[in-house]
Amino acid sequence: MKSRIRLDKNWELRKAGEPESEWMPIRSMPAQVAEILLEKKLLPEEVKLGWCQEAQWVAKCEWEYRCRFRRPSGKRHRLVCKGLDTL
Repeated sequence: MKSRIRLDKNWELRKAGEPESEWMPIRSMPAQVAEILLEKKLLPEEVKLGWCQEAQWVAKCEWEYRCRFRRPSGKRHRLVCKGLDTL
């Protein structure tokens, strides 16, 4: 019998190479880096209006996402990623 685990919760984000303590919880996925940083007040509100010079640093950085979840034991599993444009 097939079972599915939704991976829309328990995600975190950090700038690549930052210490383990820098992981930021993400409220829900999918979400883009700028949306997450704006929600956490790490970007100015002007970002919502369009181009904002104070936010240019975001595009110059590499970012890492991670998600932690439990899988049922004793079975083979397949991770299917639909709609991703980058892995």
